[in-house]
Amino acid sequence: MRAKKLIFISHAGEDECHATWLSECIRLTYDNEVEVFVSKEITSGEDDRSTIINNARKASAAISLLSPIATQKTWVIFEAGMFIGRGTLFVPFIFAGTTREMMPNCMQGSQYKKLCKKDDIRKGFEDINKAISRGEIIDSEKVYNYFKDATSPRPVDCESLKAEHVKQKNENKSFNSDWKNKYSLCFCNGSYYYSLHEKDANGEPPHFLCSACFQNGIKSILKVSFKENHFIGHCLNDNRHDCEVDGVSYYKEDNRFQ
Repeated sequence: MRAKKLIFISHAGEDECHATWLSECIRLTYDNEVEVFVSKEITSGEDDRSTIINNARKASAAISLLSPIATQKTWVIFEAGMFIGRGTLFVPFIFAGTTREMMPNCMQGSQYKKLCKKDDIRKGFEDINKAISRGEIIDSEKVYNYFKDATSPRPVDCESLKAEHVKQKNENKSFNSDWKNKYSLCFCNGSYYYSLHEKDANGEPPHFLCSACFQNGIKSILKVSFKENHFIGHCLNDNRHDCEVDGVSYYKEDNRFQ
């Protein structure tokens, strides 16, 4: 069984409630197929220190929640230094009120993302997805709505978050089954992909979908090119999913389905 990838969340003690909320949101998004380690300030000696360092070493991606107070915390700065030094994907998410000038020197060169901007949240998690080899998309609207005024501790209602996630997931199943039923799984020289049914085209041109993204509910069209006597489908969502496809039917002169 393949080991789960780990996301490390670094934060100040004062922001523990926000880190807990985000960790639960991440676990639900990835259906608990990804581990999340929420750091904490060192309070009980070497055991805590060892646990944090060991998880930092295992992490495939790291998030730093940078409220104004977190930028002054020695341990948050130390953790950032570990990730940057090890070459681990490191995404500083900054709160409203945190400025670049407040950020520690070791983070000045990092591409920080603003929690008050939905597009920044989306882009930050797209980078994390690539690092952990996942295709699910976190609800950036939900994250934005939580953090847009996250300036003080608040109770964390994980049960409500889970209930909302289950409801959304059931709604998505119904939506996903509608478009997924229009495609059939195809095989070509060791590669799998999905092809649109002619009867379900409804004016859409012939196209193929990435099988990896398809399983995650993402409709990622393959851009087909000819290379070294093979037709290659390039996944527009994640280039690591490129695969060989049946280009004969794709490039058929009369532009009809095989």
